[in-house]
Amino acid sequence: MTSIEPIIFGADEQLVTLSAVLAGYLSFPKKKIIIALIIMAFSNALPDCLSYYHEKINDGINKKKAIKMTTIVFLTEVISTLIIITPIIFINDTKTSILISYSFIFLILLFINYYKDKNIVESLEKMPVYFSIGFIIWVISKMAQKYFKIDI
Repeated sequence: MTSIEPIIFGADEQLVTLSAVLAGYLSFPKKKIIIALIIMAFSNALPDCLSYYHEKINDGINKKKAIKMTTIVFLTEVISTLIIITPIIFINDTKTSILISYSFIFLILLFINYYKDKNIVESLEKMPVYFSIGFIIWVISKMAQKYFKIDI
């Protein structure tokens, strides 16, 4: 196990979730997107950390090291969220800022997958899965807004 493993775990978990959730927020006002992403980020990070900690304990890692690794996961998820929210905060055009956020998400995920696989082709082949997740959530969001007659 490498010391970068908790960073990879945290970034991968948080960015896939942010990618999916961000798609559902495309028609939301900017302030609602920021607040929703912050709430979602913490509601995602805390269970991830709990699961990660228990997994490491079950793998026989001592509690002190498991807590240290879990802290790294948490910090990585917070930093990942800040990276993704930053364009939305500082760029006035919401669609442009979300596009930039998506660019960050997919570049970081590509880098993470390349680091894990050591193969750019395999890493690129995983990207359509991430795009599909975001697209499916966007469709679900649109259908839910239409079905429940929600005007954002």
